Amino acid sequence: MAVLFGRIKKSELGKTFTHYGLIHGWVPVLIGDLTSSEPLICEENDIPTFVLDLGTFLAQLTDAIAHTANPRYESRGFELRVMGRFEKDGTRVPY
Repeated sequence: MAVLFGRIKKSELGKTFTHYGLIHGWVPVLIGDLTSSEPLICEENDIPTFVLDLGTFLAQLTDAIAHTANPRYESRGFELRVMGRFEKDGTRVPY
């Protein structure tokens, strides 16, 4: 999203996107509406959209392989690690 539609403006940090973190353990993302059941997720500026897709593909692939090897394996599900929040002026505050 950030690469296709332009950079996320600093004015949106702290308003639309209130937190930042990692999805799948290695893809940096911006997070909005964290308390909802469906938070808003966008890759960080300068991270191409396909990196988020690649991370999702690799997570699903490893889950499928693990389930094939062990039918009782339970999927990791949606891994989202919140690393910190944004102040109203867009500065990062780590946890």
